[in-house]
Formats: sequence, C-alpha cells, structure tokens
Amino acid sequence: MALHWLIALAVLGQIAFGWYLQLIPRGVPDRTVFVNFHKSTGLVIGLLIVLRLAWRLTHTPPPLPESMPAWERSAARVNHVLLYVCMLIMPIAGYTASNFSKFGVKFFNAVTLPPWGVDDRDIYALFNGCT
Repeated sequence: MALHWLIALAVLGQIAFGWYLQLIPRGVPDRTVFVNFHKSTGLVIGLLIVLRLAWRLTHTPPPLPESMPAWERSAARVNHVLLYVCMLIMPIAGYTASNFSKFGVKFFNAVTLPPWGVDDRDIYALFNGCT
C-alpha cells in the first residue's frame, strides 16, 4: 500500500513539476538542471511503476464487492489496466524523446546517459507530445 501511495504522490508531483518547467524560459542555464531533474525523477518513477506492476501481477487483489453491478466491476478493471498503461507510456516516451535530442539524460545532474538516437527534432517532438 505504501508503494501505491508513494507512486501516486510522485506522479502528481511530476505532473506539477512539468507544468512548472514550462514557466522557465528556454536558454536560461538553470532550466537544464531542472529539466534533467525532471527526467531523472521520471526514470525513477518509471522503475517504481514497473516494481509495483510486478508486485500486482504476483499478488491477487481483494475482490470487488459483489454488490457492484458487473459493468462497474468491468469498468474498474479496464480503468486500472489503462492507468497502468498510461503510467508506463509516460516515462518510456520521455526517455525515448530525450534520446532523440543532443542532450540525452544527465541522471540527477551527475551521471550522463548519452543519447542512443540521432538528434532529430521531429522524432523528439513526436515522443514529447509537441507535434
């Protein structure tokens, strides 16, 4: 349960931090530090989500109440699956986008993960949702 809420708070914090990043003008030196921190925390959150998903697949959740209509139980299951898909796609898309720029990822502004893709603004924009 702790991992569940840790991820929930981390995802909400990451979204808020992403909105904050849009307020920092491009070309300002501090922006690079903040962007790399956003990338780094996104990778950590992505890893936590994978761990949570592995735990979830190996531990059966409690059943939904029988008093719920069948369509609500189905909707809850579909919603859960879609939420996991979204939580996995976001860090994968961000990491992939970073690898199609000349910057790559500087993990917590200490360890450089050089980009493995070419510097292509169109591919970067596609994975970054800027098309």
